[in-house]
Amino acid sequence: MRIFYMRIAILLILIVTGCSRFDSTQRNPEPTVQERYRDTTIITRDPCHPPCWYMIKPGISTKDEANQILSSLPFLDSSTIRERETVYWDPVIGGDKDGVLLAVDYLKPEGQQASGFLIVDGVIMDFTIYPNYSLTFQDVIESIGPPDYIRVFSQTGMFQGCNTQLLWLNIGVKINNTNQNIKDCAYQKKIYYVDSVDYMHNGWLKVWPLESDIPWTERSK
Repeated sequence: MRIFYMRIAILLILIVTGCSRFDSTQRNPEPTVQERYRDTTIITRDPCHPPCWYMIKPGISTKDEANQILSSLPFLDSSTIRERETVYWDPVIGGDKDGVLLAVDYLKPEGQQASGFLIVDGVIMDFTIYPNYSLTFQDVIESIGPPDYIRVFSQTGMFQGCNTQLLWLNIGVKINNTNQNIKDCAYQKKIYYVDSVDYMHNGWLKVWPLESDIPWTERSK
């Protein structure tokens, strides 16, 4: 039941804000965009280190602060900033809460969602970034260090596929890849491209890691 609610919490961000992009682990996402249109902060750690993203911090920054920052970033199309109400599962109270989803698109490619933010009582709780260039699991590991856990599970329904995730519990970061080949659902030694990067508030430490999560140090056993 816990895994079910966690999937629902993340899928709400994907469904309500309109992102349904799943890149295969077998290929480099093409076409990519010029460097000036890319969000590379997960690699450069500039202007701040994860889980901070352009000075937006989960569990700390406010909706007003996020709106100001989103409106100022040169690779975002500020005219696409939008929001809507949602209900999500909160790991701290172990139940549903009302929230607001805030989203914005990239300038390039036009119409591609850049990020989605979950806002509760005016505060940014969690947010997801969708890279618009070729970013691999290894790129992220080289930037912020090895993860704590690997999570792999089959996803059915609207977003079918094998979901592979790396989790950094100490900083509240999770990267995701969904391969639409659901039959091949296991962590393997191959190139994984990052579909999304989740920045999570520390309330998730109450329910993570799951029993099925694999410690990074045991990945080859």
